[in-house]
Amino acid sequence: MEMTLQRYLNNPVTSSAIAVVINGVFLWIAVLGQCWVVGSFILSVGLFALTVLVRTGRMNRWLALAAGAVLIAVNYAALGLAVLAQFWVIGSTLLGTWQMISLVRVCFPREHEDA
Repeated sequence: MEMTLQRYLNNPVTSSAIAVVINGVFLWIAVLGQCWVVGSFILSVGLFALTVLVRTGRMNRWLALAAGAVLIAVNYAALGLAVLAQFWVIGSTLLGTWQMISLVRVCFPREHEDA
């Protein structure tokens, strides 16, 4: 029997389970976002190394600029992930509210709903 999205959302237990899965995704994004600080430091060391290599004449400046552009692009992408990760708190709170509503629906079912 095929269940529509509306039937899933009308079931408080299924609805709460969906909220848990979505919250898990938010948590994973938040953890990855926190790794940005470590990654940014590593990229900073890489840019410093490129600067030293060019200054000492051990690397072509155009190659260093290309490598530096890649490193800074990765840093901006990581920053974007870190900013996105901050929104998980809002999403997590909203999902918790959704789960509380599901709990209330189970505790106080309407007369035509199954308990």
